[in-house]
Amino acid sequence: MILRAFILVLLGPSLAQADRAAVLDEFAALSLRELRGTRPKIETLQSLRKRTPKSLLLTERVAEEHLREGHLAEASQLYQSFAREQPDSYAAQMALARFLSSHSPGDAIASELALSALEKASDIYPEAPEPHSRTLRIHQENGDPDTALTYLKSKVPNGALTLSERYRQLRSLLPVAEQEAGLEKFANEAAQSNISSSADAYTIAEHFRRNGDSDKTIEILARYTNENPSDLDLRTRLGLLKLMNKQTEDGLSDLQAVLEIDPQQQKARSILTQFYERNGQPEAALPLKIEGLRASGGSAEDFQSTAETLVERQRTTEASQILEDGRYYHPESVDLAIALANLELGNGHTETASRLYREAEYLAEQSVYPEDQQKLDAHFDFNLAKTLIAADETKEAEIRLRKAIKSFAATDKAESADALTTLAKLWIDSDRNLPAARSLLKRAQALVPNHAESLKLLNVQ
Repeated sequence: MILRAFILVLLGPSLAQADRAAVLDEFAALSLRELRGTRPKIETLQSLRKRTPKSLLLTERVAEEHLREGHLAEASQLYQSFAREQPDSYAAQMALARFLSSHSPGDAIASELALSALEKASDIYPEAPEPHSRTLRIHQENGDPDTALTYLKSKVPNGALTLSERYRQLRSLLPVAEQEAGLEKFANEAAQSNISSSADAYTIAEHFRRNGDSDKTIEILARYTNENPSDLDLRTRLGLLKLMNKQTEDGLSDLQAVLEIDPQQQKARSILTQFYERNGQPEAALPLKIEGLRASGGSAEDFQSTAETLVERQRTTEASQILEDGRYYHPESVDLAIALANLELGNGHTETASRLYREAEYLAEQSVYPEDQQKLDAHFDFNLAKTLIAADETKEAEIRLRKAIKSFAATDKAESADALTTLAKLWIDSDRNLPAARSLLKRAQALVPNHAESLKLLNVQ
């Protein structure tokens, strides 16, 4: 019933209620058949339109069929007659103007017809923005900025275009020699007015910022955000500008207020974090960084570096949580899987670490990036071997240790000595390869003289 009443309104007021209802039923049936794949014949639509000549809906449908058949002139004539028969109808005039602008851009005759229709529409509703915006665009497209500028200054009421739109129009229409003074005059007048939208406040404030007037910029944004405290984007911008203008306490207060209202405001948090880091306050920056990563995510590198910072501060539980969060946002990251595995291994959670190393290995092998496979290096194999030894999987552990020992770089002397000693101990504990084990221990001593664990095992042998 609601849809039926709506279509009755669209069909127009030109018929008696019974006739309109009959047209509605016929049009509804056509629409249903069209939804099922059967397009109505243009003659049928034209017949319905003749019975409701003031119907914009049927006018548009008939014009659509004309266009589909390639008959642009017929569609244009239809819109022209529709507007001509209803000179006091805003909808009819705008329908003609939109059609001409869309289908005959650059055509001189079409431009004149569109401008005439737009003039009638603006006379009917002077405050409506679309007729004025379209009129200005047509003059500009016709290469006549002077006429557009005259129209903007003399024909467009103050409330018809937003401050930001009017500023944009002035910037594109004013001659270069007059642009700076003209925009400054407009911005100063706008700054004294009641700025009621975020876009307007941003545009006018940005004008003064670009011209180096930080105080005026802050004044405009402060006044607007005081009246509209829920505009968090501009409050964030205000806080940043205050920090840049050495109004540190007020700037920090604005940014913290934004986060209190909405902890998801990542830009405000990022500004605060960078401020504290650059001003030698890492302890103040760290909780903000952690909250930001948990609330809105970040790059895999951000998660890993934050975890490393927490480990440096011996906050390993929080570091594990951050890496877990990072894996939620970046399940494909080999780096995060290895970092978490290393941390779990260091915490003595060998079973969890082993699972994570296996996951990292699978991710690297499936990755399309060659550098991911390079992360399965000697350190990776050595650490995985430790978890395998803890699980009493000594055969696989030995394979990993041999691989690690062969792969360590010449500069990795301490790690190589540890791996040699671990493999030697594995053989000693299983009472096999004892001469080879002793040889491995001597190699470890050669790499790192007085290496504690290998020296202890040599003394036992």
